This record gives sequence, structure tokens and C-alpha cells, in this order.
Amino acid sequence: MTRAFLMFTEAGHRVDLASPKGGEVTFDTHSDPRTPGGAYADDLISLGFMHHAKFGAMLKNTLPIGAVSVDDYDAVWVAGRC
Repeated sequence: MTRAFLMFTEAGHRVDLASPKGGEVTFDTHSDPRTPGGAYADDLISLGFMHHAKFGAMLKNTLPIGAVSVDDYDAVWVAGRC
């Protein structure tokens, strides 16, 4: 998610974060950069975003997906793994 966020914002796009219930993002151990041996262990981009003033605040207060209208966006990108 952090790399997509970086690419979109560097290209000048507005990015909002939404989650099923809204509120704080909970990382799975596979993706959490604080998990030793995880896929993104000690990843500086992910760790930097977690501690960034703006993005870190967005991670703590996502929109509930039910409050999002796709008509308000040019694109929707869904993070996760299968």
C-alpha cells in the first residue's frame, strides 16, 4: 500500500484511505514492517509512512468503506493479498 500511495501522491493525485469499518489500520504480520522475517521486515518506506505526520494520521483514521462513493473517485485501488 505504501508504494502505491507514494506513486499516486507523487503524480499529484489525492489519496484517501478506507477500510471495512473505518478507524485504525491493523497490519497483518505478513505486511507489517515491524514483523521480523515478514515480507516487508524493516522496510524503510513502510516504516517511514507509519511515522509520517500526514500518512500516519490517515492510518489511524480511515474512512469506513460504506461512506465512500466510487463516483467521487477516478480510480479505486484495493490493497491486500489473495
